[in-house]
Amino acid sequence: MKASVFISIFTMSERHGWLHPSIAEFIVGLTSQKRGLSLHLRNDHQPIDYARNCAVKDFLASNSEWSLSIDNDMAPPMNLLDMLDRAGERMDVLVPKFFRGEQAPNGGTVLHLCWEPLAELGKNEWCELACAGTGVMFVHRRVFERLGNRGWFRFAYGADGQITNSEDVGFCQRARQAGFSVWGNQQFEADHCKTFSMSRLARGVTVAVRAAPA
Repeated sequence: MKASVFISIFTMSERHGWLHPSIAEFIVGLTSQKRGLSLHLRNDHQPIDYARNCAVKDFLASNSEWSLSIDNDMAPPMNLLDMLDRAGERMDVLVPKFFRGEQAPNGGTVLHLCWEPLAELGKNEWCELACAGTGVMFVHRRVFERLGNRGWFRFAYGADGQITNSEDVGFCQRARQAGFSVWGNQQFEADHCKTFSMSRLARGVTVAVRAAPA
């Protein structure tokens, strides 16, 4: 029996809730999945850390084994759920490869892989991570249950009101501190679409690997 999945799609501030067309294709493709599925669209809660926590509560109220979150500017591969069938028994948080862009001082664009690996990336399918972005992320039920309400997603702020840690990095850090592991899969890639395709751009530029996710 394949693991059941609770899927939350977040239509937040990116292009005023615009939904990447690939997400619609992905949703249609779910009809061929031979596993228990539940699909929820999150477009009524802000900010994003609050929205993610609302989705976690709905997930825990379900009978699903895995939570899958997808942001509206992501293009998940059609076979994304196959990642679960390839994961080890004690892999607790799973993410496919995806990139983010950052403006360079010279006015160009620098791409960062939205992972922070614990070791240099090799050719293995799976690599253990210190943290990863939540653009596309699987989380096993046991992680949320053990962390409790105060251990899920939340931004951290300094005394001046500036963000000092993002909700995704903080979540991964707390999960690892509780004994869970975070893993990236190099054979599955989700596109992260802004005004251009970052996956296409990444094939022609040098990519920074150890970078804080977004």
